[in-house]
Amino acid sequence: STRSRLDTFRLPAAGASAAALVALTARLDELSSLGLARWPALQTIHPATRRLLAGWGYAYDAWSLRRFEPAKRRAILVCTLEAAFAEAADAIVEMQDKLITRVHNRARKYRADLLHATDAAKARAVSVLEDLGGLVLDEPNVPDAELRARIYAHHPREEMSLLVEGCRGLREGDPGSHLGFVGRWHAATRQYSPALLETAPLCFPPGSELGLAVEHLRQVNRDGRRKLGTDAPLGFLPPRWRRHVLGPAACAGEERAISRPHYEVALLSTLNERIKSGDVTVEGSRRWADFDNYLIAQPTWAAERLAHYAALGLPADPAEFVAGLDREPK
Repeated sequence: STRSRLDTFRLPAAGASAAALVALTARLDELSSLGLARWPALQTIHPATRRLLAGWGYAYDAWSLRRFEPAKRRAILVCTLEAAFAEAADAIVEMQDKLITRVHNRARKYRADLLHATDAAKARAVSVLEDLGGLVLDEPNVPDAELRARIYAHHPREEMSLLVEGCRGLREGDPGSHLGFVGRWHAATRQYSPALLETAPLCFPPGSELGLAVEHLRQVNRDGRRKLGTDAPLGFLPPRWRRHVLGPAACAGEERAISRPHYEVALLSTLNERIKSGDVTVEGSRRWADFDNYLIAQPTWAAERLAHYAALGLPADPAEFVAGLDREPK
């Protein structure tokens, strides 16, 4: 390839697709393997300086960077790798958001189409039942031996099969939510979910049920298992998901039978929500990082706190500062 390795790290994310997300996870894994994108020594450099150096790394091509002095060139390179890691991590979360939202939108549309078709199916079922009843009751003109042939003459076998399936749907009724249909698109999420869960540097609070579920699913994927065991963590499931993931038997108190398609989509959906709320963070990300990372580190603040207050001419004691506000003219 005529493209340098650095250029491949700086490429913008492609459109939202399973293949594009898998490619991003491969890029993130390669950046992480270099050991420079999250080099601890970088944290000793001011963020503004790192942004400036990374900006140069994105502005110049690999051949132009060769003109810089070695020390400056290496500093630019390391800061560019850090920025590329953050860009890839952010893009992975945003692309996962679009893909899982697409699954939910398709499930909503499928349910809406099903409900719309239900009214027509009811009318059709009544019409067909009327025809069948007429044929069955017309004993003088329709002998028993000819009844099935007469029925299929009026309503072909394929049509009857579809009608019976529709009647089953009418009997079972609407589940009341689109979540019961999301499992139909499990194959689409499976194209990227193993790579996402294995590679994304997700950070969970201590004892997080969602973190335990993610680790469990990682192990299931590594083992190549098709079904989830009864030991799959369920504490992360919101109430609206439980009856779809566990099924009616488990909800009635019998042995639980976990639906893997619904379990995985529920996990990806919940993960997406928790990242947006800040309960789950992404290490090395710019947009989804831990909020404390945006603040001055505690050891640094403890060592420099008094100097900052002195430079601003403010008292270090909060009570003294509030008392000073009370003395100010109103």
